[in-house]
Amino acid sequence: MQLLNMKYKDFVFPSNPSRLEVINSKNIAQKPLVNGDFNTDELSKEACVIKAQGAFYGADAYSKAQSLARLFEENGAGWLFLPSSRCLRAYFKTLSLSESADKSSISYEISFVEKSSGRSESFPFGYTFAQPNENAFDIAARCGISIEDLMDCNNIQTPFDIEEGDRIWLK
Repeated sequence: MQLLNMKYKDFVFPSNPSRLEVINSKNIAQKPLVNGDFNTDELSKEACVIKAQGAFYGADAYSKAQSLARLFEENGAGWLFLPSSRCLRAYFKTLSLSESADKSSISYEISFVEKSSGRSESFPFGYTFAQPNENAFDIAARCGISIEDLMDCNNIQTPFDIEEGDRIWLK
């Protein structure tokens, strides 16, 4: 498989980063049971974090670094194309540039965070657990259902009758 050059918005990296790390994680809830065990459920996928390190070399190293710095100053998410052909909408989160002593290269360390709604894509068991400080409005927004349906399914009198760890039915 041939690797593509990494690209963010309109900036194409002249060569791929020497180090690329893609971090995927999930929100997991644990609710203590009476017998001392825990009931563990997968709630949602968290936004992916991408970290990269590399360098620009040659006569245009400084202009490439400046282009990357200007891109960092732009607001909003953009398409990030990784060398493996994976692409995602992401925000440019961090940028660190350092020039070599002999001025022959400029090293960079960058990170991106996937643009994400924070909602779970599926709830195979038809329920979720209330997170700290969540009310029915928060859970409905996180899970992509109406507040009315959530309250009806759970016989909730007010949106604030939910405590951390409560099992909340979604169907």
